[in-house]
Amino acid sequence: MVEDTPAGEAAVFGAGAPGRLCLTFTATVSERGEQEPVETLLVGGELGRFLLDIGLLEHAPAVATHELAGARRLREAIYRSAAASARGEPLAQADIAQINAAAFYPVAPRLETASRRIRFEAARPVQGALSLIARDAVQLLGAGFASRIGVCTRPGCGALFVDATRAKNRRWCSDPSCGDRVRVRAYRRRLKTRAAGE
Repeated sequence: MVEDTPAGEAAVFGAGAPGRLCLTFTATVSERGEQEPVETLLVGGELGRFLLDIGLLEHAPAVATHELAGARRLREAIYRSAAASARGEPLAQADIAQINAAAFYPVAPRLETASRRIRFEAARPVQGALSLIARDAVQLLGAGFASRIGVCTRPGCGALFVDATRAKNRRWCSDPSCGDRVRVRAYRRRLKTRAAGE
């Protein structure tokens, strides 16, 4: 396992990656505000590729069925907890227990002499990578950043983000199309209103 990016930062994963490992993980389900959200982790290989893409593993691992199921449970516990934080609601004890259990899995950091890259080693790479994601969630939900979690206001999106603006007025996730769609809709409404008034 390898981590090249600063703690809590996502290496890559789509145009709309929200910047925190744990929130990037929740983005593996898109269109959460719709009746049928889009699941991207349908098989173990997709989870392996995701962990590789965000820089937590050097090689896509074989993912057992129970590991995929556990990853999805962790992801949903993180999403529910972060969304509750965004609404100012208390977190569910079962979700916190799920996150804490995943975070507890032992992962050892190793520093490479020549490159000074930090590698994370775990007996089970998938569990180790999920542990790093869960630890990021613990830090996000337990620190002052929890009050900065937001939910994209574009109808149907539901993606989470950390609002780093001074005024705490961010409305959309990192996917550029979300803000664009809302602005286009608002513009069309204004045109219709003007046309109706003429």
